[in-house]
Amino acid sequence: MTNDPTTDDVAQALAEYERLAIGTGARVGFGAPEFAAADGIWSQAWLPETPPVAARAVVTRDGAATTVVRLWRDALPADDAWRALWEQRPMPLFGAYVRRDAIRRAFRDVIGDRREPDEVAPPVKAPAPRDFAKELRGTESAVEVDVLFTAAQKAGAMTPTLETAFRKAHAAHRIADALVIEPADPQPLRISRAANLPTPRPPAPHVPKLTDAGKPVTRKGQSRAQRDTGKRHGGRS
Repeated sequence: MTNDPTTDDVAQALAEYERLAIGTGARVGFGAPEFAAADGIWSQAWLPETPPVAARAVVTRDGAATTVVRLWRDALPADDAWRALWEQRPMPLFGAYVRRDAIRRAFRDVIGDRREPDEVAPPVKAPAPRDFAKELRGTESAVEVDVLFTAAQKAGAMTPTLETAFRKAHAAHRIADALVIEPADPQPLRISRAANLPTPRPPAPHVPKLTDAGKPVTRKGQSRAQRDTGKRHGGRS
């Protein structure tokens, strides 16, 4: 047995709407649905292979007319099975849609806000439940454990086993954080002021110059050096 929608399902729903409207005892009139292309010309028959741009229907109740106009793009069902059926049979299905809507508006006191399967969006699938145990294994700090713990509580996913895992993970992160040694701030380099440094003085006269260190000394120069040395030592040899 298949649950795929059929045009018979649509016809039966439309017949139920009409029965409810006639059952009110009012003078009821059901106009045939009309269809229009982009040029805005309305016709009760739709022969092109492409769907119409719009459809409309008129229902009267005790002489008062209710007109409904709907665009194809707005009325096309969201459900894949119904959408495929509408695209195959646009005239009977789109036409039944606007007729039902017109009857619903004219006889809301007996029909209410009833909706049919091709008018209801498919149910949204619930998201998969979070794997908090797996997420807990991926935490990198005690703060992340705290945030995840709160989320698990709000989601109603907390169990004794999971709570124990949270507490162990939190303690492990706290110990790991305590073992981290922060690098000390480097001490600034201190430079003494120039005023505290000794002032250089010129060399003494007897200190040989660097430019003369490599030159040969003559006898005359040796005698002069000896006399100078004797003078500095009081003339004693």
